[in-house]
Parts: sequence; structure tokens; C-alpha cells
Amino acid sequence: MSIDKLIKDISDNCSVQLCLLLSFVIVQFKKQKTEGDRTPLRQPLILTWTQFFSQSWAQRIQQELNSCAYHCAVTDDKEQLSEATAVLFHIRDMNELPELRYSKQLFVFVLHESPQYTFNYLDHVAADFFNLTMTYRSKRELYVNELRKYINVTQHGRCSNSICDEECEVHEAAQHRFYLAFENSICRDYITEKLFKSFRRLLVPVVLKNSIYEGILPPESYIAADDFTSPRELAQYLTRLSTNDTAYLRYFEWTKNYEKTFDVSVYCELCKYLHRDNATSHENMDIKKWWFQGCFPDYAEDLLKRGKSATKGG
Repeated sequence: MSIDKLIKDISDNCSVQLCLLLSFVIVQFKKQKTEGDRTPLRQPLILTWTQFFSQSWAQRIQQELNSCAYHCAVTDDKEQLSEATAVLFHIRDMNELPELRYSKQLFVFVLHESPQYTFNYLDHVAADFFNLTMTYRSKRELYVNELRKYINVTQHGRCSNSICDEECEVHEAAQHRFYLAFENSICRDYITEKLFKSFRRLLVPVVLKNSIYEGILPPESYIAADDFTSPRELAQYLTRLSTNDTAYLRYFEWTKNYEKTFDVSVYCELCKYLHRDNATSHENMDIKKWWFQGCFPDYAEDLLKRGKSATKGG
């Protein structure tokens, strides 16, 4: 899309609104203790060991992978454990566990919910059982709730009980200028696929923590909430920016030197990861320590507290 076309679309269609969608995070750990020998396959095999909220999910994952640029097979047949590259465990459905993990094999921790609601589900799991995680962790909704006091926010996702499909996303993108790509976990080297969705839709992404993206994303291609003292100050900046086309379009200068990426699902991201040469070179992690203590789980709440402190100080 040309800059001139972008200006016209902005002038004709966009209002000062935001969009929030939720996603998973994949966090990886290095080196792994090994037990047994896994039969290697040219095409990575993903095994769903548990059900997903009491339902089979292998077929759903395979459907998502049909549009993925990387190829992985998916099965729920536990007899293929020795061949599996990654074994997925939905924590709420865990019961009988494998007796061993084969060499160069990933046991993947999968969960939607935040730590405060899931502590008991890990009681019967060894701390070093997992070596890869696909999780949801956040208090970003607190920041969003404060932000919406000062600016209109259109929210989609599980938290709002409003799922937005492809057609819906195209429609919403035409009506908005900014996209709340708030990380569901603040971890180094982790960026959600929803952020790249904002680039594809040519919306300016708003993220929580600037340092996560420095050196990874094009300069001046996003707005970071922690560059502002409060949600109110951020909202004021977004409002000003939405009425100044020249300033707004500076956030799209990157399109002259970079190419946009295509949308991928979290399972496509996992499949892509499994194709890496060192994908299965991991060490066991202390899942309980990581899940309940690591990765700045309350970062959005900390931003709010910082803003309130600055207001009192002022």
C-alpha cells in the first residue's frame, strides 16, 4: 500500500480507537537432560498427550497448520510417543503422565489462564517436567481498563467474549489507527504474533515495554506504554497523533525498507520452532519457579502504580 493511499484511507475511515486481541506466548529454555532414544523424523511430530478442556485438539491444531509455511504432523496417539518431537500437555486436563521423556524431545506446558488461577494444577507435576511453555500470563487488562477512561477502546478476544475472525479483523482495521499489542507475558526475546498482525493491517502497534522490542522491530514503528507516565498521558498522545497525519505516517516509514510478514497461528509458530536445528536442545526448567516468579507477570499493573506515584509527586 502506498503512503498516498494510506493517507486517504486514514482520512476517510479511521477514528481514534484501539483494538486488543489476546494470544499465547512461547518461551524456550536451553539444553535438556535426556532419557531414552526418540526415533527421529524428517517432519516434526506434535503429540497432544492430554485433551483440551476434555476435548481432542489434535485435529484443530492440524487444521491451523494447513495454512502454515512449515509442515508438522499432529497426532493424539500415545503409542507414537517415541517418535514425537513435541508433546503437548494442557495443564487443566493432566492426569496420567508419560514415564519418561525421550532424548531431544520437548514436553510443552500449554495454558490459557494466569498463574493465580492455576497453582493447584501443578501440585502433582515435578518442577523439571517441562522444557517449553505456551502460556497466557497478564494483568494487561488493568492497564486497558484505565486507558479506556480517556480514549475509546474496541476489545476483542476471550477476555471480552468477542471473538474476531478474519473478516471482522479486516473491518476493524479499516476503522482504527492503533492496535493494542499488549504482551501477555513480558519476557526477553518474546513477541506475540498479534504484533505482526498489526503490521500486516498497517496499524500502529502499542506495546507495554519498549526494551522488549528495541533492536528487533524497525525503529519508530511502534509506541510503548512505558514511555509515558500514565495511561492518561498515552491516551492524550494517541489522540494528538490521530489528528496529525504527518506525525502519524512517520510510524510507517519502515515500509520503505522492510517487508510485512504474514499471519501465523501459535501452533504454526511452534511448528516453525521445531524445524530449527537446535529446537530440541533444552535443559529442564523449574516450571513452578518460572510460572509463579518469572517474566514480570504484573508489569502492566506496575506501570499503573508508577503513573499514580508520578501524579502524587507532581
